[in-house]
Amino acid sequence: MDPRTAATFRVLETFQMLSFTSKISAFEYYCSLARRTDNTGVSVPPDHYHAFLRAIRKWRHVWLLKRMGCGHSDTGVTGTAEGELAVACPACPIPDVNLPADWKSCPEKDQWLDLLFLSIDANFRLKRLNVSNDQCDPGLNHGYAYVVENTKFKKYLDEFNSKIPDDKSTCNNHDAIKSATMSTWTTSSYPWGRNLRSRCDVYPPNALSSHDITFLVPKFHLPAHISQCQIDYSFNLVPGVGRTDGEAAEHGWSAANAVTASTKEMGPGSHHDTLDDHFVLRAQQDRQGGGTPPAVQDLELFLPSHIVGTVACDKRFLRYKFDLRIFQADATLDEIRSSLLLRSHMYKLKDRLVRGQRQNTRSNVLLGRVEDRVKVASDRYNKIQRALTALLALLLEFDWSQKFRVLEPADVTGLTSLDDDGSEEPMPHSVSNGVKRARAHRWQEECLLLQEEMRHVITYFSWQAKKWRRQAEGHADKVLTSSRTDARLVAADAAAASIVREGKVAYVYQQAAIRDSIKNHCIKM
Repeated sequence: MDPRTAATFRVLETFQMLSFTSKISAFEYYCSLARRTDNTGVSVPPDHYHAFLRAIRKWRHVWLLKRMGCGHSDTGVTGTAEGELAVACPACPIPDVNLPADWKSCPEKDQWLDLLFLSIDANFRLKRLNVSNDQCDPGLNHGYAYVVENTKFKKYLDEFNSKIPDDKSTCNNHDAIKSATMSTWTTSSYPWGRNLRSRCDVYPPNALSSHDITFLVPKFHLPAHISQCQIDYSFNLVPGVGRTDGEAAEHGWSAANAVTASTKEMGPGSHHDTLDDHFVLRAQQDRQGGGTPPAVQDLELFLPSHIVGTVACDKRFLRYKFDLRIFQADATLDEIRSSLLLRSHMYKLKDRLVRGQRQNTRSNVLLGRVEDRVKVASDRYNKIQRALTALLALLLEFDWSQKFRVLEPADVTGLTSLDDDGSEEPMPHSVSNGVKRARAHRWQEECLLLQEEMRHVITYFSWQAKKWRRQAEGHADKVLTSSRTDARLVAADAAAASIVREGKVAYVYQQAAIRDSIKNHCIKM
């Protein structure tokens, strides 16, 4: 080997984080480095763009293996199993990790607390262009993380794709199903859960054929289906799910779709490796949440209404502040009324004109924005009302206390009664009571489910910290050997191996400390 180009770890790590947070492409980052070197165009540095691409590709792969502890395994990289590098969900029930030893014998009435929720959703935005092939651009991860090994997957489809017939959907004319059916490698039918048992027998032995599964449609996707599907597959009407929305995959897509611009022209191997890296970083960020510094808009300002009773304040300032708050309260209430009227009008147009998944999705997005405006305005009004209440006693303006009251969630309603799905069609009294009762039960379940999931999380990170520390014990017991005969070379090998072992042990304790800090943060919540 005769390397002539090198990149520091800091340069590669900076690009990795920038590509994850701001979705910057490698070309844009490299051009920025070149501009930092010479921004006049007089002494343009040599073009090492392709060398940088190879370096960052290897960096992502090696760093992924390191984060998951493959460097501490006796089998090394070659012993890495498919899917082993994917970040596990700490809130999900995992036997022998975060479930009690006697979880199988718990009372039947409590077994729903340890049910596993699985979400399946297709993504048509992260597709790539027809660039390169598996021979010219093979992946380095080989299915170790989220994306399965491409060659095996295509062979699998070649073998089983023709054994499952394409069923026509009995539900609405979904764009997702039409796109999937036209695809070379994908077949889809809805609801595919009704034939799952019989179709599992066509495939090799798998876990799905031996478990009891309840099929539901995620809440965001449900309004695009026919009325019967909205009853049979609703999370709101099924016991034991709490307030789960089933959109876990969709939440991940919203963060990952932005990398499409920088990945669509990659070959299959680099495309899959890059997505694996983004998915792992995203999962680690989600589970290591907390510790974020407060945003500027959340910092408390010590305004006159906030320091009443603690700091002396000129009454003129209190009067100015009071008049301002009166105007703000009136304006905010007008904004809430306008948004509620707009929401009712949009629901009517949606029920009358909107058909199909694409149109329903776009209308739900617009309705969600209006809902956010109502919530933000309601929260702002209540802050204004609290400030007014603090000023009323000092200014003896008690008449205003009856006009500007606390705005409760039940007070923020439009002209019609709306259910969770946005339907304005009147329901029979008995059906309405049944829906309300089901909602109340789901909220009760959510309280219990949240406590159980938090226990899962704390136990999971405690287990992970112990697992990392056991790696340190393994390094301490390992005997350093050398195949050389020269005493000086043996001593040099021993010194080098000792330094490597110290580095591995330090990294192990660093990872264990990270897990302990996350666990302690969850305990304080």
